[in-house]
Amino acid sequence: MDVAIRKNITITEGTRASFRLELLNATNTPKFLSPESRLGRGTFGRITAQAGFPRIIQYMLRYEF
Repeated sequence: MDVAIRKNITITEGTRASFRLELLNATNTPKFLSPESRLGRGTFGRITAQAGFPRIIQYMLRYEF
C-alpha cells in the first residue's frame, strides 16, 4: 500500500510552497520468495530471501514564484 500526502501553502499573492510526502510500502509488509526446493540441501523448505523492498519514505518541498 502506497500513501501520498500533499499540502499547498500560499505565502503571498504571487508565491506559494508545496509540500509532498510519499510512503512506498507504508505498512512495511514483507513479500517472501518461494522456499528452497532442492532436496538434500540444509536450507530445504526454508524461505531465505525477500522479494520487493522495505518501507521507503520520500518528501519534496517546492517553492513557486
